Amino acid sequence: MFIIISLMGCNKDETVNEVSEDLIDETTFAENVFEQLAADVDEVSFAEDDAFARLADVEDQDAAARYFYRFWRFGYWECVTITRDKPDDADFPITITIDYGDGCSAWMYNVVKSGKIIITIWGWLHEEGSQRIVTFEDFYVNDNHIEGVFTYTNLGNASYSCTLVGGKITTPEGDEITRDSERVRTRISGEDTDERRDDVFEITGNAHGKTADGTEYSMEITTPLVRSWDCFWITSGTIEKTINETVIVIDFGDGECDNIATKSIDGGEG
Repeated sequence: MFIIISLMGCNKDETVNEVSEDLIDETTFAENVFEQLAADVDEVSFAEDDAFARLADVEDQDAAARYFYRFWRFGYWECVTITRDKPDDADFPITITIDYGDGCSAWMYNVVKSGKIIITIWGWLHEEGSQRIVTFEDFYVNDNHIEGVFTYTNLGNASYSCTLVGGKITTPEGDEITRDSERVRTRISGEDTDERRDDVFEITGNAHGKTADGTEYSMEITTPLVRSWDCFWITSGTIEKTINETVIVIDFGDGECDNIATKSIDGGEG
């Protein structure tokens, strides 16, 4: 989806449906960008909570981290560097930096990431009230510049909130898509095992922002999105996006692991 979607701005003399087609592409693109980033953060963060607690007696924690993450993230292990820093006299904050360098490609999906994701952890993630603050440093996905601040808070009962403030995607053409959102992610499967690949999350919430042409929009997850840790894509769920009087519904499917979504505009078939 990062490759096939074009995010060029719309001319003012285009019809509503033509504009909506571009908005649909933007919605699907942005949703997958930010949701995949959330999955990246989850994977490293939960590994921190589990692995380093078990490897506390290992002198070289960075070496332990590299070992633990060696099969990490759909082909990125050959070019990503993960480092961990913490105070000498306290357990927190822990700062984890995911560094993709000048360009790190996932051979499975031809998605290239560069720059850094920086995660600051306050408290063990399994404890209610713990938080993760996520920022970006010169971070790009297929030459799309990603910005914003994520705040994750453990709500208990296998759920946590995810708030995005100042989210922005700047395309290689210079178009800007902005987003602020509030989400709740709930683990619905896999919590009772140590294996992360069987974890499945449901995501609910809403968002608002501006499209590439500067038009304001709002969106709501009307059927929970489902994200499995062993799939690169959102596998099911629906999003309803409203712009002016046009309602666009994105349906991410029935559970198959693919990058295909269907659409409808004002109730019509897409």
